[in-house]
Amino acid sequence: MKKTILIIGLLAIGLVGGWLVLKGRQPGGTANGGSSSTAGTKRGPAGRQQPVRPGWTLHGGGATSGVASVAGAAASTNARPDWGGVDLIEGAENLSAEEKQWIEKLQTASDADDLQGVKEAARQLKNSKSAAVRTRLASLLGWFGTAALPELIDLLGDADAEVAEATMIYTLEAIDEMDDGPEKAELLAALIATLSDLDAIDDALMRFAPIDDDIVIPILEGLIAKEQDPAKRAALQDYLAFTKGEMFAS
Repeated sequence: MKKTILIIGLLAIGLVGGWLVLKGRQPGGTANGGSSSTAGTKRGPAGRQQPVRPGWTLHGGGATSGVASVAGAAASTNARPDWGGVDLIEGAENLSAEEKQWIEKLQTASDADDLQGVKEAARQLKNSKSAAVRTRLASLLGWFGTAALPELIDLLGDADAEVAEATMIYTLEAIDEMDDGPEKAELLAALIATLSDLDAIDDALMRFAPIDDDIVIPILEGLIAKEQDPAKRAALQDYLAFTKGEMFAS
């Protein structure tokens, strides 16, 4: 009997001790039976907002992924060009007061996604004597993409080779974002009409490839009819023959 009572007592003590330990491990309790300051709080990592790199203005004013549209134009994911003030432009001391005003208007219009304001400033600055200004203008127009293509094409004939090359890159990037239809074909034709470098012409001609031949062939024939430069005319004729399949005819 005494052994039975002793065993029952030991079991009871073990159960009570186990209960106290478990209670101390529950949310709101501690191992010593006290109260935790984190009782009732939700555990696990909290959601974090993706930070934007300081000083950058991304499409739409916030961090984005993929391609964003600004003022109706398909734009790349590059940060919007920020000139950082007129005085930081190379050769700023040689700019006229009027040019500086238009540069400030251009940046203000860009920051406000005011495409018409950007175009107005571009018309004033495209003939700037500063190649640095014209290059920066091309980069900003390139950021607006297809919506600024007419203004980009206006800069293609720039006398400065670096400005012309940069403008060519931005123009082709904008055209690549367009649907493969008549409008894209007409803009490619307008681009090719301004070019004299054969490599650049070939690069532009290759953009006709995904467009329907029924659209491309009349446009190429029109370009050939107007072209006076023999080398450029030959390049156009070669691509026309390629499009018609004549280069592979037996």
